[in-house]
Amino acid sequence: MPAIRGDVNLISAGLQNLLINAAKYAKSGGVVRVRASSADKQVRIAVEDEGPGVRSSDLPRIFSPFYRSADAANSNVPGLGLGLHLVKRIVDAHGGVVTASNGDGKGFHIEMRLPAF
Repeated sequence: MPAIRGDVNLISAGLQNLLINAAKYAKSGGVVRVRASSADKQVRIAVEDEGPGVRSSDLPRIFSPFYRSADAANSNVPGLGLGLHLVKRIVDAHGGVVTASNGDGKGFHIEMRLPAF
């Protein structure tokens, strides 16, 4: 894996937010997968869960501060809607990109792409 230039504490906090989010929304006994790869001078870190996913209409807003979908707000899952916003700010500050999508039929997939050097 190539190295990335960045603040280890911030990048660790971003990854930790993704892992906590996945664990909160994965079904009981569900699996959370973490994958790392490199391509196109980027390090890619992907986190996937087997939870309910996010409504397509909510995907454009999930990185907004304090945003929680109606499904998340009505669930018993605690949160303020800041975790994914912070992930985006951290990745942006490092010149990277973060993307999110629903899995095929179930689950949620989020990926941080950070420049490698």
